[in-house]
Amino acid sequence: MSGLERIDLACAYALLSVATRAPDTVSVTIRGARRAVQRSLRHAGLDTVATIEE
Repeated sequence: MSGLERIDLACAYALLSVATRAPDTVSVTIRGARRAVQRSLRHAGLDTVATIEE
């Protein structure tokens, strides 16, 4: 994620969709995302099913 400067909500929602379909034994961690990307991911609700590390 460190190479992304921004991500639109459609992509963030697609990641959310994949993360919510993952089995309960799988954990999703986002690392290295810039603040703008983190903000979009949180706005989409990805932080409810994944860990977003700075």
